[in-house]
Amino acid sequence: MANVLLVDDREEDIELARIALFKRPKLRCNLHIARDGRQAYDILSLGDPPIDLVLLDINMPDINGFELLELIRGNPALRCVSIVMCSGSDYEPDRQRALNLGALDYLQKPPRFTELKTIIARVTALRLTPDGPATILTRA
Repeated sequence: MANVLLVDDREEDIELARIALFKRPKLRCNLHIARDGRQAYDILSLGDPPIDLVLLDINMPDINGFELLELIRGNPALRCVSIVMCSGSDYEPDRQRALNLGALDYLQKPPRFTELKTIIARVTALRLTPDGPATILTRA
């Protein structure tokens, strides 16, 4: 199964993403949680497990999502990690900044599985596989 890292400092947003993106659509994967940018960077840097997809909140204290995205893209060992920025804002300059910094895409909160499914389809290293009542996110 694929390893997904959800990075958000708000417990309510973490739970909402769990329900909307994983529990309700019955998407099975190894879901890891980081509550700040430093913790996320540590998880990614360790590489055990290797993270396939990062769902990264923009507005966090200490290291915000844009800063973390720059750190990740500046590390040659992490450049291939697919990152989707997540924000409650539909502010177009934020979307453009995320894409310019190397994000794969931008999800507006509250997230929807259909949007994530479309994004996953663009990641050649990941695929969705039906498994009875659930769908499994796997490495291709």
